Amino acid sequence: MDNKTTVIIVSILAGLLVAGGAFYFVKDAQAKKAEAELEALFDKEVVLAKDKPAEATVSVDDLVLPDLLKGKKADFVDDFKNLDKWVEEEDFEFNKWAITTKGELQVKDGVLSRKSAGNSGLKLKDIEIKDAAIALKLRVTEMPESGAVGTRIQLRNAEDHWCYGYGLNTTTYSYELAAWHGKGNDKTAVLAPAAPEKQIGAEESWVTIVAIIQGNKLSYYKNGELIAESIDEEKAFNKGGVFISLTHLIEIDKVAIFNL
Repeated sequence: MDNKTTVIIVSILAGLLVAGGAFYFVKDAQAKKAEAELEALFDKEVVLAKDKPAEATVSVDDLVLPDLLKGKKADFVDDFKNLDKWVEEEDFEFNKWAITTKGELQVKDGVLSRKSAGNSGLKLKDIEIKDAAIALKLRVTEMPESGAVGTRIQLRNAEDHWCYGYGLNTTTYSYELAAWHGKGNDKTAVLAPAAPEKQIGAEESWVTIVAIIQGNKLSYYKNGELIAESIDEEKAFNKGGVFISLTHLIEIDKVAIFNL
């Protein structure tokens, strides 16, 4: 082999070594970069989807709200796919006109109702309010042959029965605002019309009833219009849960809560 051939062979081998080294360098750099990215990924705090706070996705555009609430995002909305967010009130007799019987509620096509004559109560799970508005979208399916049907909203209720906290009662007979102190105790801050004024009826479609508690003032709105306000001079209740009651012939389509 002459010197010229030797030089050519050596040059080729040197080129291969350089190329191989460059290839190894690139691969090694890519591997180190990938390893660093993987380490950084595992160093980050991982938040699972199930651990993220749930966002209200149910629209409240169908509610007829007072100006105070227009454009405000609801803090809680339930359109009654089920009753998982509620605890049903146990059998309870406040007096001979207000007797709660458990087990008669039903949810069908996103609407809550009671299957038979009487009263049912529901308390919202794990929610406590101070200043807040509670909106109900409801309707009367037919007028009763006797008596009245309707619904109650109890705000700042810290007990397991409906008769505590600030209450709004709206029926086919009239309405009443009051502070309730439990069975056997007189209610206070009572406001009702001097002559009964029917509030809901089968001739209407869906209506929006709103009860707002701010400080010691309880306000009642129907379809965005202020109907009545009551002041509790005793300031009996500062915070508590949300309780709703309904009779037969009432359907509730939606409940929304707005913290104020």
